[in-house]
Amino acid sequence: MPIIGDELSEVETAISDASITKNCIWGIPNSDGFFSLTIADINDTDAANLKAALLSSGYLGATSGGATALELSAENKIGTIATTHYLVGDLWISVTGTSLDFTTDIADRALDEIRTANPTRSY
Repeated sequence: MPIIGDELSEVETAISDASITKNCIWGIPNSDGFFSLTIADINDTDAANLKAALLSSGYLGATSGGATALELSAENKIGTIATTHYLVGDLWISVTGTSLDFTTDIADRALDEIRTANPTRSY
């Protein structure tokens, strides 16, 4: 699973409890350019547990308009790796990439597309 924080049991629980999970990984061969996008449904308990675990692991979070964003950026041997998680109602979006600006942009676009595809939902 390409989600940063996947060492957290709460991530594994949320993934295993999800009835729908979609994961895509895009990359530029022979480079450090990549991103992954995971979209899943999430129940209230898993969302609360995931949020608490991510915050205790160093993620910074903010909630606005019913949407919670949690972000973390770190350096590794290759370069910067960043992850943005969105929790909106029963929706969980996670994006991992090379910068928070990039992962936030991808998460925003994914959320916009999901809102457009599901106009009767309150995402």
